Amino acid sequence: MTKQDFLDKLKQQINHLPQKDYQEIIDHFTEYFDEAGPDHEQAILKELGNPEDIAKELLKALDLPEKTDEDDWTNWEVDNKTKSEASSQKLEPIVDIRYSLLNHDLTIETADIPYPTISYDDNRITISQDSDGMLNIIEDSAVQTIQYGFHFLDRWLAKYQPITLTLPVNHHLKKISGESDNNDVTIRHIHCDSIVSNTYNGTISISHLSDSTVNLSSKNGNIILEHCNIQSSKCQAKNANLSCDNSTLINCQLNNNNGNIRLEASQLTETFIENKNGNIIGQQLSFSNDITIINKNGIIDINCPRENLIYYDVKASNNNGFVTISQEAGRQTPFKAQLTISNNNGLISVS
Repeated sequence: MTKQDFLDKLKQQINHLPQKDYQEIIDHFTEYFDEAGPDHEQAILKELGNPEDIAKELLKALDLPEKTDEDDWTNWEVDNKTKSEASSQKLEPIVDIRYSLLNHDLTIETADIPYPTISYDDNRITISQDSDGMLNIIEDSAVQTIQYGFHFLDRWLAKYQPITLTLPVNHHLKKISGESDNNDVTIRHIHCDSIVSNTYNGTISISHLSDSTVNLSSKNGNIILEHCNIQSSKCQAKNANLSCDNSTLINCQLNNNNGNIRLEASQLTETFIENKNGNIIGQQLSFSNDITIINKNGIIDINCPRENLIYYDVKASNNNGFVTISQEAGRQTPFKAQLTISNNNGLISVS
């Protein structure tokens, strides 16, 4: 059997699905083969096994009907069973949110609605509210997804079962806290005093958050801040990227072990930035008070508007690499910021 033989047989078993679903499945398997390369095609075929069995397990996991002789795209009924039996429910006013998830992506957002609502796959998720306003979102760890010999399909299946919590526009939360394994957590346009989020493989993305404190940590997933105003906060990644765009950080720490730190069009006050193996890139930055930037293996490239740079006193040290600091730096007093920059192995550039 070849890659094309496998895909052709798989297509025959799932061509009764809606075209979008059909194409996504085929694209995923095609990508899996392509990433492995022609030299590993036979190994992938052995790993995947019989395409007919794969199709059956896939349809079962998605709660979709198996193919019959009469099935094709043209007779798909809109009331047929969909990927999962999704539930949507109204909620009482929420003060705090606590979540514990394995594979389900979570989005917390706002809309012009009168009361909080949540939609989710009720086969795996337990939703409860305490009398004190705590909302609990728990994925049942005892309900396991079907285990395949190839991990990307488990992750793809999880994308079909998102959780979406929608709050009224002016709803104010005290705290969001939780941990997750393989899912993404997206929080946007929320009023919340404090956010604590830990993830293993998923991305944490927060946007349009004002006057809040965050404590974010990720092992293998990216951390993304956009249009945020945070203080006394910490963001830590181990094997991923950390980015901050159009944001204000006051008394914050950004730490990374193996990945890049990128900041753009942001204002930093009393902030500490450290990386071990990766680049630290800053574009169109504004600084106040003491700023410390440390790297061990990678470049440090900081760019600031001239009208700001002239008020920055820059002190840089490098063990193995060049140091380039614009002559515009520190030309005017009183200084508005003290930049202390150090590197072990890599370029330092401030302009």
